[in-house]
Amino acid sequence: MPAPAFNPLISRLSPPPVPAVFAWARAYDGARGPLIDLSQAVPGYPPHPDMLTLARRPPRAPMPATARSKASRTCAQPMR
Repeated sequence: MPAPAFNPLISRLSPPPVPAVFAWARAYDGARGPLIDLSQAVPGYPPHPDMLTLARRPPRAPMPATARSKASRTCAQPMR
């Protein structure tokens, strides 16, 4: 069986996004502050220690209605 023909359209594909973003990060000079990695895929390295600390915290309980301020209850009232 002959080998399948190479599709010439493949040469026009964009590079994969993750390596492209890593290249942007390497070129960033930090002029506007530190980069924040918001990767949602497996990035190939462990998450920042602060993210691990936050992930281990229990979720906050919703505030009971009795603890809400009077101002927050009156703001929800229709104006007359």
